[in-house]
Amino acid sequence: MFWHIGVTDVLALGIYLLNHGEIGKAFGVDYSTVSQNRRRLGLRLREDCNLLESFKRVSEKLINLSNQ
Repeated sequence: MFWHIGVTDVLALGIYLLNHGEIGKAFGVDYSTVSQNRRRLGLRLREDCNLLESFKRVSEKLINLSNQ
């Protein structure tokens, strides 16, 4: 399952899936904060194969749920 990734990682993945405006509105942060965090997540995904695989699995599950 996905239990080896932390809550921070899950939140970061959620941020990666939404657009800047949706994230800013939901969390009360500005565009640059969202942009900086997305950039950091992109770097982590390139460096951490386990996180990348977890991200792919979560993304696939969310896509499947949205198609139901």
